[in-house]
Amino acid sequence: MTTENALQGAEFELKNEEKNYYFKTTIADKLVLPNIPDGEYEYKISKKGYKTIKDTITIGKHEHANLRLDLEETKKATKKTTK
Repeated sequence: MTTENALQGAEFELKNEEKNYYFKTTIADKLVLPNIPDGEYEYKISKKGYKTIKDTITIGKHEHANLRLDLEETKKATKKTTK
């Protein structure tokens, strides 16, 4: 199940250890990251109540990358009682 606007308020991290590049922010509405050096990056998007997304992305020189992501809600555990 996906939720509309689930990315709003999520934490976003982007890093490339070779280039000593690290960026972290909270997503307000839409996330735009200008001037990222070309290379392979690890990214992570997390928000309480949703499953964390971790993946990699390769960004080429003068390339614009678009990620279309939906955060999936974590299932809430329900307690069963027996008599």
